[in-house]
Amino acid sequence: MKKIFVKTFGCQMNARDSEFATGILLENGFGIAQSIDKADVVLFNSCSVRKHAEDRLFGNIWDLKKLKNRKMGMVIGLIGCTAQSYKEKAMQRAGIIDFVCGPGNEADLPAIINKVLKTRLPVIATDKVDEKRPELFPEYRDGKFKAYTNFRARPPRGAISHLSILPCRSNTPRPSPTISGRSAGKGHIS
Repeated sequence: MKKIFVKTFGCQMNARDSEFATGILLENGFGIAQSIDKADVVLFNSCSVRKHAEDRLFGNIWDLKKLKNRKMGMVIGLIGCTAQSYKEKAMQRAGIIDFVCGPGNEADLPAIINKVLKTRLPVIATDKVDEKRPELFPEYRDGKFKAYTNFRARPPRGAISHLSILPCRSNTPRPSPTISGRSAGKGHIS
């Protein structure tokens, strides 16, 4: 069984995409490596909106050059929106990348990785730009495998300026506020 390690940079949507990728690979016979040096396949997922995330991404990929030279069968892939925007330029910028997979092609990850393992040829899979995820898609989070059947539209990428959290309202009736045993009038709540 080939083991994967996923490293995520960028926004929360990238973290969600990494969970999806991990889940689909687990569902297709791959295992989880606890560290990069124990992995057969290393996936990098990064946000293309944030320059700092991209710079960290390519720095981390280049840090694997010595490890990849020692582990000749290791596969390194770039997934997510950075892969979609860079395409073959990602392979030129970091020559040790074996495949590039855009967000629309993430459901094809098992086939893409198996093709690279078998042929040792680079793969660029960024053609499914508007592809929707399957209705039932896997998710791997916090060491647990889950499957969700309800898919909701993605929230917009980027920072949320504020988020209001309101307390839950109970359906059970509450007693009326009182003052010394009498019913309270306006503005006189105990």
